[in-house]
Amino acid sequence: MLCKTNPNIPVIFMTAYSDEEKINEMIKLNACSLIKKAVDLEELFVLLLGINKQLHKEQTVDLGQGIFYRKRDKSILKGFAVFELTDRECQILDLLINADGFPVTYEEFHKKIWRGQQMTMDSLRMHVNSIRRKTYHDLIRNHSRLGYKLNRIISE
Repeated sequence: MLCKTNPNIPVIFMTAYSDEEKINEMIKLNACSLIKKAVDLEELFVLLLGINKQLHKEQTVDLGQGIFYRKRDKSILKGFAVFELTDRECQILDLLINADGFPVTYEEFHKKIWRGQQMTMDSLRMHVNSIRRKTYHDLIRNHSRLGYKLNRIISE
């Protein structure tokens, strides 16, 4: 029933059986993992952490400098601090991320974010500076008379 509702929900089976037939049956039911009784809590915890990381992999973007953008709840994670983004800030950040290191022109911002409504340079600058305050200043670079570009500083 649960798999019919959402086939992407990870399912962990806990069993005392170790025969191959039962294990194959669980695999057919799309089990992402199998734990044998008696449960080792440390093993379970590591398994759950791995599943959580995998589930949120495509929803969390590493912006560098230990800062992450979490699309799911439109927030910036900076150490223990969480900063909420406005809808427009999310749209701007998504557009910059999707540009994959190439500059996004002022015309693209106007067309894709403001959708033809009036966009002033001051308004765009205000939103960019707000994102910079919530992340770090060098994340977004201005390309004079062209637009903005994402400049992630990933430390090794």
